Amino acid sequence: METPEQTRIRVTFIGLVLFVAGLGSAWKLNFVGEIYVSEIVLLALAIVAIPVGFPKLRGNRAFMLVVASAILTMIGYVVSDLVRGTTEAQYLRGWARNAMVIVSAIVLSAFVAKDKRNIWWFIAGLAVGSILWFEIVQRLPLRSPEAWKFNFAVSFSLLVACTAAFLPRKLVAVLFMVLGVYSVTMDFRIHGALCVVVGTLLWAAGTVDPRKAMVTIAKLGIILVIGMAAAVALVNMTKTEYAEQRRTSSNVGRLLGIHFGLAAIASSPIVGYGSWPNDPELVRISRQVTREYEAETGRSTGGEVFLNAHSQILNAWIEGGVLGAAFYLVVFGLLLWGCYWGLVKRPPDLLTPLIALLFFSQLWNLLMSPLGSAGRLLFACSVALVVLIASERLAGKVGRRR
Repeated sequence: METPEQTRIRVTFIGLVLFVAGLGSAWKLNFVGEIYVSEIVLLALAIVAIPVGFPKLRGNRAFMLVVASAILTMIGYVVSDLVRGTTEAQYLRGWARNAMVIVSAIVLSAFVAKDKRNIWWFIAGLAVGSILWFEIVQRLPLRSPEAWKFNFAVSFSLLVACTAAFLPRKLVAVLFMVLGVYSVTMDFRIHGALCVVVGTLLWAAGTVDPRKAMVTIAKLGIILVIGMAAAVALVNMTKTEYAEQRRTSSNVGRLLGIHFGLAAIASSPIVGYGSWPNDPELVRISRQVTREYEAETGRSTGGEVFLNAHSQILNAWIEGGVLGAAFYLVVFGLLLWGCYWGLVKRPPDLLTPLIALLFFSQLWNLLMSPLGSAGRLLFACSVALVVLIASERLAGKVGRRR
């Protein structure tokens, strides 16, 4: 029986294919909206994934929940678009965006069910391919705060997580903390805080007894508080007038987006407004929200109209109604479940840093960030990791007394 802490990566044909597939993660094509080469390759690999992985997913309730909720989401979008009379260009983009996320998640889940290290190969390719694309093709300045935030940061954190296949876990933890400090100095506070928290958890991983659940949770809670305190201290150390203005603007945009989303859903909770909506009712709600904010705070929003809730769950609900949000709500619940079984009960191995990084970041994104095209593949990877944890638990590899 293998010792999880000593599990190392090995070269396989499928692993190499997935590594190459991941290399195209930053290469955009315009076909019914933006689509990445990696998504197209994963779609083609479904022919291989189904016979390879599906037999091993029998009885996996997490996978069944993902598939069932995905079907409900597609139904929600179709119904909402029909009711709202959405134009063909809009509903094709909306359906394709959700379909690509769902297909990528299912294909990766199938490959991971065959061998857990397959997801490592894909994410390693994604990280390397993205960094090379930004550096060589787009020639983005690595030391630019804007390029770091919107391009390089996530790729470098994924690359650090992948080094757990070769480096001691505590060294990986230190690398995450260093990356977190650097990210905060580059004015990417959320990413910096995330890296510090992940590094703190990795340092403590394996030092708590999974048989003592409450003690374990208490210890991890203390560790998380320490990690977050360090992250907040880092943010405060980097305060400048420009940074404060930018952070304030970002916070206001996010806050107004959430308020707009909740108001829009309250106005039509069952049927959505359709894919990529610009319904006059939404414009009215947005203006009402901004007027109320300006009256309460005395601050001007410049008359900007917010039609994006800045939340994956809320945006899906606005567009596809309550059924449209089903997939994202289910994934949110599965990620919370996965945090406990994947980080508390599961013995640490080469995937532990990826589980921590992707689960925490996706939980944040589901609540506080829109589903941009660049985030679809990472969303799919997080779903595949949840399915992996469910498979291991079904096989008795997670939560076992040692």
